[in-house]
Amino acid sequence: MGSLQKMMYKLIKMPVSRISEVSKFEEADRNHIFSVIDAFIAKRKIQSIM
Repeated sequence: MGSLQKMMYKLIKMPVSRISEVSKFEEADRNHIFSVIDAFIAKRKIQSIM
């Protein structure tokens, strides 16, 4: 694997492993965390069009 491929693998693996860990939380906690993530995503989308 080349250095670029290793970097891409790490960039993909890190968020996936974090989300995988969150998926083990109780449903209420998961919902809160994903609501915060959704709010940040919405904020960034709004900022990108302004």
